[in-house]
Parts: sequence; structure tokens; C-alpha cells
Amino acid sequence: MNYDQKDFDDVIRETSFDIIREISPDETGMFDEAYKISISGNAAKGNGDNMLGFGVDALSYLTTPAVVGMVSSVAGFLFSELVKSLKDESTVIIKAKIKKLFKKDRADEKVSLPVFTKEQFASLKQIAFDSAKKNGADDALAEKMSLTLIGTMNLPQI
Repeated sequence: MNYDQKDFDDVIRETSFDIIREISPDETGMFDEAYKISISGNAAKGNGDNMLGFGVDALSYLTTPAVVGMVSSVAGFLFSELVKSLKDESTVIIKAKIKKLFKKDRADEKVSLPVFTKEQFASLKQIAFDSAKKNGADDALAEKMSLTLIGTMNLPQI
């Protein structure tokens, strides 16, 4: 399958921004810089570089790196599950389904989404929570982040 990394990155960036706008709106003005550092891997290194006007250590108080890490983990999980279940579908259809999973307001009625069981839904929330914790969020923030992510997604349930 030929899925462009830029498509995947766009979904992660858009979804991360939506979550930041919801749970930490004061970070929206610096989102682009924090996002770039988060995806570069420098956020975890704490090397003291003054990248883009502030040190990586300054990111420790931001929610953005934890959100980006959480969304990346969930997107990777969903991507691999979707690709397995849709191995006979075209790349265009898979791209449309992945984008639609992350946006409730996607109006393409022609794109049908897989239905999630309660167990899969719970697993997805747990992946989001665990990833948020791994990326520096405390329990309360990780819960808020994972619920916000799940709430913004288009996850049909049975």
C-alpha cells in the first residue's frame, strides 16, 4: 500500500491541534513550534537547545508534546488495524477512512467506517491514556486528553 507519511502527519497535527484548542487553549499560539519540537524527538531529550526561541526544557510545562505523543500512538494503532482489515481496499479509500476516523464532521457519506465493539473502544481509550502518561501527563490530564481525543473521533460503536 502507498500511504504517504505526510497524510499520516497531517491527521496527527490536525487532531493534536483540535485537542489543544479544547483542553489547553492558551497553547494554541505556540502550537506550531511545540509541535515541530515534539515530532522531531527533541522534546524527550531535554538537551537544552534553544530551538525556535525557547529551550526544549521549556516544553515541560506544555501539554502539546503529550497530546502529540498520544495522538501519534492512537493513530498508529488505528492505522495498522484499519490496514489489516481493509487489505483489499484501494489506498484512496483507506486514506479517506483514516481521515474520517479522526474528524466527526467529515461529510463523505460514501466512506463507511468499521464499527468498534465496546472492548475495542475501551482498548483505544486505554492506549490513549497510557500514551498520554508516557508522554508526561499526570493521571487527571491523561484522562482529560484521552476522553477529548475519543470524543473528537468518529468511532461508530455496536
